[in-house]
Amino acid sequence: SCVTSKDDMRRLNIHWFRNDLRLHDNPALCRSVDLSRHDLSDGEESTLLPIYIFDTSRIYGSEIKSAVSGAIKCGASRAKFTIEAVEDLRLSLEKRLGVCLLVATGRPEDVLLELVKQNVQPRGEQAEQDTSVNLVCQREICHEELEVDKAVEASLEGFISDGSRFNFEKIWGSLLYEPCDLPFEGGINGIPPTFNKFRREVEAKCEVPMPLEAPSQTEL
Repeated sequence: SCVTSKDDMRRLNIHWFRNDLRLHDNPALCRSVDLSRHDLSDGEESTLLPIYIFDTSRIYGSEIKSAVSGAIKCGASRAKFTIEAVEDLRLSLEKRLGVCLLVATGRPEDVLLELVKQNVQPRGEQAEQDTSVNLVCQREICHEELEVDKAVEASLEGFISDGSRFNFEKIWGSLLYEPCDLPFEGGINGIPPTFNKFRREVEAKCEVPMPLEAPSQTEL
């Protein structure tokens, strides 16, 4: 579904669950809720659209193997666990936030593009109403996930019309310390080569933030 603004800009807020299948202590989800709440405070209609994608081209395909070991990436046990986790997430979202989780299979760059196509005028065509597309997810650091990020960004930016806006926001959500809070010159690039020095510095100068509460329907 799309988010329709009372002004000349429609809103489409998409939350993409990746390796963070939880409501509690989920900074990316809290950011998505904040965006939807901000739309409401401006007097605009807003809908939070959460989605989980089983990436059958890189992980969940029956013949997808690790480039390092050659082993199948997703066996029966992992598949069963993920399906159960997604089902629990779906029920939690319905109960806690009153929203439905969209579950899809395929390449994220294709699935998200099809989702946006239903709501946004393609590049080169005259749009009756421009659209602001906000895509939020947890920031990942591994090579494959970063390549997926690039593919998603290229796919959506190449489609969205000139008058519309696309914002792809990636939020840290699996770290003990935020990179901006590290007490080293150069931040993350200044991390000491030994763990003991790193531990002494962060224990003396940093605080581990409290876990975030799961957002509720009253915040939307």
